[in-house]
Amino acid sequence: MLFSHPGIELKKHLEYVKKIGLEVFNSKSGLNLGVSNIDLEKALEIMLYYHDIGKTTTYFQDYLRSQIDDGVKYTDGSDLKSHALISACIVAYLVSQNTTSKDKELLSAIAFIIIRKHHGDFDCLENMLALNLEYKNLEKQYQALQISEFDFMIPDFKTLRKFIDNLSWFENIKGMEHYFLLNFCFSILVYADKSIAVFNEEFKIENLSLPANLIDLYKSSNFQHDATELNRIRNEIYQKTEESLAQLDNHKILSVNVPTGSGKTLTVLNAAIKLINKEPSLKRIIYALPFTSIIDQTASIIENVFSTSNLNHEDYFLIHHHLSEVKIKLDEKYVEGDRAQLLIENWDKPLILTTFWQFFNSLLTNDNRQLRKFHNIANSIIVLDEVQTISYQYWPLLNSLLKDFVERFNCRIILLTATMPLIFTEEKNEILNLIPKEFRENYFKAFGRYRLSLINGLNDINQNELFRVAVEHIERAPQKQFLFVFNTVKSSRDFYKQIQDYFHNTETIYLSSAVLPLHRRDKIKQIKKSKTAKIVVSTQLIEAGVDIDLDVVYRDFSPLDSIVQTSGRCNRNNSKATGEVYIFSLKKENSSKRDCNYIYAPVALKPTDDLLKEFCSFKENELLTAIDMYCLKIKESMSNDKSTGIVNAVNNLNYPEII
Repeated sequence: MLFSHPGIELKKHLEYVKKIGLEVFNSKSGLNLGVSNIDLEKALEIMLYYHDIGKTTTYFQDYLRSQIDDGVKYTDGSDLKSHALISACIVAYLVSQNTTSKDKELLSAIAFIIIRKHHGDFDCLENMLALNLEYKNLEKQYQALQISEFDFMIPDFKTLRKFIDNLSWFENIKGMEHYFLLNFCFSILVYADKSIAVFNEEFKIENLSLPANLIDLYKSSNFQHDATELNRIRNEIYQKTEESLAQLDNHKILSVNVPTGSGKTLTVLNAAIKLINKEPSLKRIIYALPFTSIIDQTASIIENVFSTSNLNHEDYFLIHHHLSEVKIKLDEKYVEGDRAQLLIENWDKPLILTTFWQFFNSLLTNDNRQLRKFHNIANSIIVLDEVQTISYQYWPLLNSLLKDFVERFNCRIILLTATMPLIFTEEKNEILNLIPKEFRENYFKAFGRYRLSLINGLNDINQNELFRVAVEHIERAPQKQFLFVFNTVKSSRDFYKQIQDYFHNTETIYLSSAVLPLHRRDKIKQIKKSKTAKIVVSTQLIEAGVDIDLDVVYRDFSPLDSIVQTSGRCNRNNSKATGEVYIFSLKKENSSKRDCNYIYAPVALKPTDDLLKEFCSFKENELLTAIDMYCLKIKESMSNDKSTGIVNAVNNLNYPEII
């Protein structure tokens, strides 16, 4: 009997991998991968079933026995026990013989790469197709194959070698189309292979759907008695967004662009769930955020949503980032450790909460482990929350990449922010705002929660000067809650020490990336819970999505979108008189640069400086014009070099240059 892993029969392993892989492929719909769907399915079937055919060699079987039985020694060397390359040669040949379309040479080359690399990471195309070893090892493996129980025919070695030699010169794999096709097929194979290797017959693909009224029930249960003006606006935004789903037409890229604190999370979740129920080809929601520091509060909301409908959130929802708990429910029991990590990284649940890093490193990567979930992004709604945090240098890349991706994989993308970057433009019909322009303007005008002013006319100020300004203000308004946001950890720490030493009897709280995530969560809860006077000192991690509400905000100079996001922590719930936001420009004594210059590029700072000095002081409801002007100036002056380099690497399938 032949084995694939200790105690696992090879033929059964291959049968399970084929079953799961084809189940995955056939669950997808609306794909546009540029090749015959019939031939693609056939090629995948061959890849899935024969990907480990090289394990039938006497060399591999002897090696496997040596791993099980201490009395058996393996002496033939690692080159002969390896199975990926001989499997790749056979699979590529079988694909060429069993596909009929003009794409069979392309599919054979793709099959060769996928099988060759299914235990490793992608390399540049030239290296993945080249045979940089002596053929005598390959011929020895060929002669040692034990394939009598498998129903296929292979040619003599001379014919196979000639076929592979010709394949290694294949030059027609190029462009984003083939990049996505290769990643998709690779993802299905690696997903099925690793899941079956770990769980064997236990592994089953989940098939739950999200109830259409999930968010409606949550809102009616928790907010129906909140009759404030702010809640009226939130409800209107919620309804307008849902109503706009009827006018989608062919738009795949959407946006919800409304002020901070206007209920964006529930609004976009409701829109996504309604869209899934409207379009059955859409299977899951992938909700991505820029920082792990704001994932917990979103997760808490989602868990409460499910509990309101008496549903176990663990059946529908998982969190995936590098700090998330490595534990997941499988059937009626819990799995932990490496087995749990594999299931989490598969992204099989109908609702995934993750980070930008995890999402974009599934699209742009050469990493085997990251690519395993690539196929599960197909037929999904992708929510990019706080999208303004994506650096302007990647805007052209995302424009090119995401427009192509959604068309090929039948996805929708919803960009969510108060300060929409010009990654896509409505004028070119690249994006549809689910809040029509006239309503968007009205919502921004309706929010007058704070007034923004400049300290020292935005001329440089050192830390001791800032401290004196702060002390005077705090002593003048001892009942208020203050937030000071700095650009560097060092400046925030130094200022916090000054504040802590001076205000002995006032609650002081410090936040930055230097604080452990668990402690950050506790401190954010402390800020939200405490209604008495307090002083919070933080870095910019506070600016996006953190649901806290303070009276006065001081912010070190930064790009306008960051300033607006930080300002969203001031009088967030509109429960007080007009809040106060002050912008200062910190420059340490004896320093050649301002703090902001260590963090942000001049292309984002210059238009902000110009706009702030032009307006000097303005209310929140006057910001929309400034935001639009700022984004336009960024787009006009930014360099495309970074994006162009990555797009070229994608088009050339030069994987090491993509990451």
